[in-house]
Amino acid sequence: MAAFLFSLADVRKLTISKAMVPALIAAALFDTVAITNKFVYTKIDFINAYLYFSIGMFIAGLILLFVSMKKQSTKQNLWDIVQKRSPALILLLMLVEALALLAELARNKALSLGDVSLVAGLQNLQPFYVLIISLIFFPFYPKVFRSAQSVNLLPKLLLALAMCFGVFVAVK
Repeated sequence: MAAFLFSLADVRKLTISKAMVPALIAAALFDTVAITNKFVYTKIDFINAYLYFSIGMFIAGLILLFVSMKKQSTKQNLWDIVQKRSPALILLLMLVEALALLAELARNKALSLGDVSLVAGLQNLQPFYVLIISLIFFPFYPKVFRSAQSVNLLPKLLLALAMCFGVFVAVK
């Protein structure tokens, strides 16, 4: 509940976002994947299982890339960016993908070593990290980091503490 309230910029203007349904579906799928991965990691060596998982994600990524190249959109797709040779954006994409790969590797390693509930509990601290990153980059990109737009940060900090307490209780 603290993580949900944390994401609200203004409670008085509470509306259900278009992102709510896909986010709930994603959360259910991530939890299902985490439980399934834990089962696989108890039966197979971590590196072998993670390798197969990564190969599957790579193939799915290639398919999505080719589908997106065919689909016309008002925004640029990756092929347009590559053709224009926008080095800064391509570098940013590579950095983000490298960070995502490291995060996924660390998450899967944690799943192989510990309880699924512990890993999921620690992932609930992500909004706190998002707030910190948003506060750092908000002056440069205010449209991107709307999480830091709240005038009063005290409620968000209190909610972050509530999330930390929730994770502590879940771990114990």
